[in-house]
Amino acid sequence: MSRSRSATSTDAGRRPIVPDRWRGRENVKRTVASAGERHWHAARYHGLRSPYLACAAAWAVVGVFRLIGYQIHWWWWLESHHLAPWPRRPATAASS
Repeated sequence: MSRSRSATSTDAGRRPIVPDRWRGRENVKRTVASAGERHWHAARYHGLRSPYLACAAAWAVVGVFRLIGYQIHWWWWLESHHLAPWPRRPATAASS
């Protein structure tokens, strides 16, 4: 079975234990700087869009209270007073 060799493989076909980006002080500095730039960009990207998140969260709270109001209204069904048996009417001689 032959294994594919990558550009970073050694003569024996094995990859190095310590990657090139972590070898030497300059490589480590560049790697950390690159990661910092990537995370700084992500923070700015999402920071620009955070007002939309705040707006969506505020309207979600409004929606929850509306839903609670609709559920209470459905549960109590305020227009059903004519269906309720209370107060009971006294039996009359004509209805017996």
